[in-house]
Amino acid sequence: MRMLNHTLGEDVFLDGIRSYVKENRLGSVEEKDLWRALNGAVKGKNILPEGRNVEDFMTPWTREPGYPVILITRDYANRSATLEQVSNIGTEHTRNRFVTLARNILGTGL
Repeated sequence: MRMLNHTLGEDVFLDGIRSYVKENRLGSVEEKDLWRALNGAVKGKNILPEGRNVEDFMTPWTREPGYPVILITRDYANRSATLEQVSNIGTEHTRNRFVTLARNILGTGL
């Protein structure tokens, strides 16, 4: 949840959580109900890449074993960086699983 909070921003994340609790306070829920509420909070805020939604990038985190590890190698002389994604468990399960990274993950101080 911290990753999701960080990705969406605290205000948007909390708006989505409030909506989720309000809409589902008297009923049972499924995972997709949370994603729907968070998508509503994200809508129109240009937080996620065009055509993507919360469910697209959260489902692999909640449904697939292990987690991808992002290795970043910085080249200070050339002001560049190389990102490599590997699995923490070394199986095929995460081979085709890609992580959505924030656009400003490396900042401007390479």
